[in-house]
Amino acid sequence: MLVLDIRIYVELEGVSQLVTDIVFQLLSWMVEEERKTIRETKPGIELGKSTG
Repeated sequence: MLVLDIRIYVELEGVSQLVTDIVFQLLSWMVEEERKTIRETKPGIELGKSTG
């Protein structure tokens, strides 16, 4: 399964790189948001484990 098929942009110079950059930036942002969520919920989980 291809995540991003940029072969359709071969005739348009620079567009394939632009699309690739945008997708990578979007994926990076999504990962960072997930990390923030995990960091915010981890103290609550630890507190719950300690209190039973």
